[in-house]
Amino acid sequence: MAQTLINNLSYSTLDATKLSGNLPAISGASLTGVGGLVEYDIWLLSTTFTGNANPIASNLQRSGVAGFNKIGTGMTESSGIFTFPSTGFYEIGYYIMQYPATERFTQHTIDLTTNNSSYASAVTVTVNLSDIGGGIDGQMGVGHTLFDVTDTTQCKVRFHANQQNTSSGLHGNTSYHYTYMTFKKMGDT
Repeated sequence: MAQTLINNLSYSTLDATKLSGNLPAISGASLTGVGGLVEYDIWLLSTTFTGNANPIASNLQRSGVAGFNKIGTGMTESSGIFTFPSTGFYEIGYYIMQYPATERFTQHTIDLTTNNSSYASAVTVTVNLSDIGGGIDGQMGVGHTLFDVTDTTQCKVRFHANQQNTSSGLHGNTSYHYTYMTFKKMGDT
């Protein structure tokens, strides 16, 4: 019977050009927010710096690169501590553009707290530096984690830069995404 029904359907049955007027609404259903992000934000390091930072507490700003605009309320930042706009599951990304001195690797972390006090490293990003053409060239490192933000006053995130050689550092620029952080709400907690 199902095969007979399929065989009797023609392309004109579903031809969008034959639709006119408004389609009826689905009773009792709301499609608000379906299929889209409700929170997405990018922050960047605006100036290159050398040495260690725990946390990176200065020269951070919301991205204005290539017409970027946050979706939703966006993150807030104070002294390197980022606060979430609402509860939910957030994917956090840390993108590092490392410039070297003499060492072969550096380590950077995404640090999380659920009590607004004690931080633990959720992700460690090791950037290996390569020796190309007789000199060490800069490299990119990336780390991601998913954080269940159950309380916006207690759940926070910060980013840590640890250089083997204090002459090394992170590239920053207001016009490009060199070293930056992303925050994407994936769903409700």
